[in-house]
Amino acid sequence: MDEPLTQIEAQLTRATPGAAPRELRAAVLADVSRELKSSRWDRRLARTAAAALAAGVAINGATALIDGRPGGLGGDASQASLVEAAVAVGRATDAETGRTIARQLAAWSGSLLTHEQVAALDAEIVAELRNGKDG
Repeated sequence: MDEPLTQIEAQLTRATPGAAPRELRAAVLADVSRELKSSRWDRRLARTAAAALAAGVAINGATALIDGRPGGLGGDASQASLVEAAVAVGRATDAETGRTIARQLAAWSGSLLTHEQVAALDAEIVAELRNGKDG
């Protein structure tokens, strides 16, 4: 894996300096080496991020399979968990973003919310956010 980079570094080391001062050549070679090392780390971090994403998707799929239906939310627990998720997002951002996340989570879980349910959910989210900021 490091062989092509080693070859490039060897070629740069063997190259004749020409008119460039020796100090400049050393500085440029050091910068090139540092840049090549950082690109290796970029690739490693990209692979790590891809692996973490794959693990998250696998865990999400396993959770949905355990519960027996897509989305993994069921019954009264879904309303409470939607409110909890929306409140957490709302505290980090704002109430409107929290409400949007709750609606999206409900849609992803396969739940169709009526207008009354959305209004009740919005009221719960706003109330929880107010209680959290005051208390």
